[in-house]
Amino acid sequence: MSGNTTEKFSTRVENYKKYRPNYPGEVIHELLNYLPQNKALKVADIGSGTGIFTKCLMDAGFEVYAVEPNEEMRQSAEKDLSSNLKFHSINGTAEVSTLPEESIDLITAAQAFHWFSQEPTLKEFQRILKPEGLIAFLWNERDNDASLFLKEYELVLRESCPEYETSPHISIGKQEILNYIEEVSLEEFHFSNFQEFDHEGFIGRVLSSSYTPLPESPDFDSFIAKITKLFNKHQENGKVIIQYNTHLYLGRVLLPNFM
Repeated sequence: MSGNTTEKFSTRVENYKKYRPNYPGEVIHELLNYLPQNKALKVADIGSGTGIFTKCLMDAGFEVYAVEPNEEMRQSAEKDLSSNLKFHSINGTAEVSTLPEESIDLITAAQAFHWFSQEPTLKEFQRILKPEGLIAFLWNERDNDASLFLKEYELVLRESCPEYETSPHISIGKQEILNYIEEVSLEEFHFSNFQEFDHEGFIGRVLSSSYTPLPESPDFDSFIAKITKLFNKHQENGKVIIQYNTHLYLGRVLLPNFM
């Protein structure tokens, strides 16, 4: 992760923590199906942010090393999760996690791996994973075909947010996954997910994204006006629904001789 990437969410922490979607329970269920059941397992949650998926992992019984380079996001997770003895906060990156060699049973990256620098990250994953360790990449993707509201929301983002088209999340695909995971071992799963928001919550969800204008931007007020108009057009009983497809890719780390 570059310095600029690391700081992208510094001013968005509260909205991120409150309004980003969680992950369906099926994600943890599938992870447990592929991991040993008879021993305590250590997970490195890379790019752990405010700890949304970290908490899911700990609730499932994993000991979690939450690796997050952004100070504000890391501190938010520490405030919420430090009372749990299974939580370990690490000031590190995907490329330099600072974790010991062959110490980790499972690496997870939830809504994060599109920010990683591929080659140094792969080397770091090879270094910290145990020989039988696994990698799991997962993310929530808006299902823009699910409603007219989401189709129009997508148009507003493309028209009003110059950084949206070039955001790394746009280019996520199976080939990007295979830059880290052996194809022969790759398993993929897809689940439905959703959030329901009132006006305040919808604005918070929108502003949690790195590509939307910040309050000091000259475009901020006009952007909020467009988002509010969209909400008012599509709300039912004061609420809108954002549907997602949750993607999970799981497998063994790509070995050096396959590179």
